[in-house]
Amino acid sequence: MFPGTSTIQTRAKYMLFIPWAYRILEKQRTPSKEVSRRARNFEISLIQPLLDSGDTDGVIGRESREGLQRLPGGKEPFIA
Repeated sequence: MFPGTSTIQTRAKYMLFIPWAYRILEKQRTPSKEVSRRARNFEISLIQPLLDSGDTDGVIGRESREGLQRLPGGKEPFIA
């Protein structure tokens, strides 16, 4: 199971984006203590390009942006 399977998602695109993000982090040999923060940043960074695509229906975080509490990947919010 990959992150995101326990979170309600309104678009199938997140079932591709979330594993892709973790594959990138793995290829970058991201230290485990950094994975959560970097994954959150990746998910937040997807909001604007998805909105720019014109298909804004179902974009997670379109209103709250960086304040998003429930990420598509199902992770808790990162607290610095």
